[in-house]
Order: sequence, then structure tokens, then C-alpha cells
Amino acid sequence: MQDFLFLLDSKGTILHINKKVKEHLGYSSEDLQNEAAIIAAKIIKGETDSCNVPFMTKEGSIIPVESKITLGKFNNKEMIIVISCDIIKRKIVEETLLREKGFTETALNAQLDTFILILLWDFHSNGITHLRK
Repeated sequence: MQDFLFLLDSKGTILHINKKVKEHLGYSSEDLQNEAAIIAAKIIKGETDSCNVPFMTKEGSIIPVESKITLGKFNNKEMIIVISCDIIKRKIVEETLLREKGFTETALNAQLDTFILILLWDFHSNGITHLRK
């Protein structure tokens, strides 16, 4: 599985985390237990069904994620299923697109200004006839 997976009981006790959680975040179930209990309480109260707070690895790196939280049953037990998707690549693409958009807009505005100046050029007097902005 590409995503981070957390299975909690209705009290917030972590029943299972997948290999990606252990390898990429560097935490054990016990390390994550307090945070899981807080999130579970909010879910049970109906305060949230998602949590887009970035993860922090044990080494201190930040991983932006989108998390979907679902209530369900497994073996006749109420479960909280949290699936979190690493969105770092999407964030990089979005930031690149925004920078490129700004660059393109600046270039187009500069070309438009040049075009306007050319239209205002008086070829008889070899100068600008009038300049309006």
C-alpha cells in the first residue's frame, strides 16, 4: 500500500499501523498512541472526518498528507480507519505551476507594454506621440 494506514478501536487504541508508517515516519504504535487517542475522540464526537495536518517524522522532517477517516466494523468491532496520502509531489507541482504562472503573466505584461509603445510611435517625428496608461 502506498498510503499510511492506521486502524484504531473506538477508544483510540492503535490496533495496527502499516509498514509505511513504521518505515517512513519512524514511529511505533506506542509512540503514536497519545495523538491517536485525541484524534479518535474528535471522530467519535463527530467533529471531524478528515485531518490534513502534516506528519512529522521521528527525525523532524515534514510530510504533507491528506487523511481520510472512516468509521467501520471489522470482526464485529467498531473501528476507526485512517488512510493518509503523501501529497509532497502534488505540492511541488502546484508550487511550480504558480511560479510559472507568475513568470508568464509578467512576460505577457511586458510584451503588451512594448506593443503599446510601438503603436504610439510617431514615424514622422521619430518619437512617441503621446503616452497614456
